[in-house]
Amino acid sequence: MAKANVTKKQWLMEGLKCFGKHGLKGLNVEAMAKKLGSSKAGFYCYFKSRDEYIDTLFNFWHEQETDAAIAMASIKAKPMDKLEALFKAPVKIKIHRDVLFQIRNLASSKKSFLKLLNNVENQRIQFVSNIFEELGFPKSKAIMMGEFIYCYYLGWYERIKDKKITQNEMLKQFQLVSSLLNIGRQM
Repeated sequence: MAKANVTKKQWLMEGLKCFGKHGLKGLNVEAMAKKLGSSKAGFYCYFKSRDEYIDTLFNFWHEQETDAAIAMASIKAKPMDKLEALFKAPVKIKIHRDVLFQIRNLASSKKSFLKLLNNVENQRIQFVSNIFEELGFPKSKAIMMGEFIYCYYLGWYERIKDKKITQNEMLKQFQLVSSLLNIGRQM
């Protein structure tokens, strides 16, 4: 029997899971409806079309991961506290496994996904670079450090994405990166 009250957020969360596992082909309305115990009609109560759903889905993903992490860090006053908050963010927010990987795959053949990927990654790198500028680094070095942190995070995440991420693990990564970049609490 179909669930009458599947929310828009539930459709979006299910879509992120399916997209992370199977890319665009995972966004099959009928299959997602079945998993949610709903019907296709329930889907169309919220979305006019699959294309509208896909646009909404990636805006939602951006808000859930990038915007949420930046918001958590932005409330901190000191630059090192902001950086530490960014490292701890994956424990506090829902990270949707392999969504970025799937977007990166699609970016090679679809301009809309390339634009999405570039926007998200530029926003992430720029935010981290701004923190390094707040720490007193020249803009060019701050940008390099922001790119390094982002690349480090991507590699680290790829290694551990199937494990439970703990607050202690994130603090360990923050301390490791702080040491490697020779930045500390004294700044």
